[in-house]
Amino acid sequence: MASSSSSIEILEKVDSSIQCEDVMPEWLDGFLEKTFFGRCGSHDLQKNDLNRYCITCDSSNCKYCIASGSHNEHKLLTIYRHIYQDVVPLKEIEIHLDCSKIQPYKCNKKWVVSLKPLPHNGSGLHMDGDEACDVCKRKLNDFDRYRFCCLACKVQAFHEMNKSRVATRTLTEGMDKVEQTTNPNKRKRSRKGVPYRASFF
Repeated sequence: MASSSSSIEILEKVDSSIQCEDVMPEWLDGFLEKTFFGRCGSHDLQKNDLNRYCITCDSSNCKYCIASGSHNEHKLLTIYRHIYQDVVPLKEIEIHLDCSKIQPYKCNKKWVVSLKPLPHNGSGLHMDGDEACDVCKRKLNDFDRYRFCCLACKVQAFHEMNKSRVATRTLTEGMDKVEQTTNPNKRKRSRKGVPYRASFF
């Protein structure tokens, strides 16, 4: 019972953090599942790390794949490493997604957004309250401006919010059907009122 009440609290927070007009791109779930910085199987050359993501092809690529011209005019993201985690430059990702509630980090003089929670954030400690990420409860550096520590947390919050909305809608529709079956003779609209005969005088 305690877990359900805590999940309701999270959903209430999330609902205020994610605007109704926010729409997650279809490619985003696939992007978060990809692994980067492995060796490219197509190019047996030095520095052939898979550190590029092609949104159009939904594939991780190396710099030689991109230079070959097969991804010309495709939407691309560059992936960097920051504290052993994959990050993407804020300027690149915010073209495709609203990142206003995701806390950025400084990496090589660039602002980046982490794909998954950083291990050092809050020394790995989870905390309750407004100073923590709404989803994973890691400490936020600037909790007045941000609600999520990484891209994965915002996506998870978005999916949970959608599930709760669908469940609420289904529950409401079910209750309406039950009410209709239990009171089949109930009028849909109430009568206008009791008719009165007009006086003769």
